[in-house]
This record gives sequence, C-alpha cells and structure tokens, in this order.
Amino acid sequence: MDVMTADFGLAFEPPHDERAQRLAFLSLKQGRISMLESIQHSRRLISRITTHPVDMAT
Repeated sequence: MDVMTADFGLAFEPPHDERAQRLAFLSLKQGRISMLESIQHSRRLISRITTHPVDMAT
C-alpha cells in the first residue's frame, strides 16, 4: 500500500515541484513575519525538498 501511495504521489506531483520549493526556500525573507513563523515556514519548505523530514522537536 505504501509503494502504491508513493507511486501516486510521484505520478501526480507537479512538474519541477522540488525546484519550486527550493526557489521558495531561497527567496524566504523574514520581512513582516515573526521569527517563529519564519522558522516554521523554513522547516516546511525543507521537509518538502528533502526525503528525510526535519525533526520538529529541535
């Protein structure tokens, strides 16, 4: 079941999704959001880029 779910995820993933996530991460600026929001947003983007999600406890 996990293999099928992963295959569906890859099949329906938008083209160049990883590249789009990397660009979003690189263009991330703190601006008007709080430090905590900035860190959470960064972690979400990193977890989308990498195959091993970021440990949210650290």
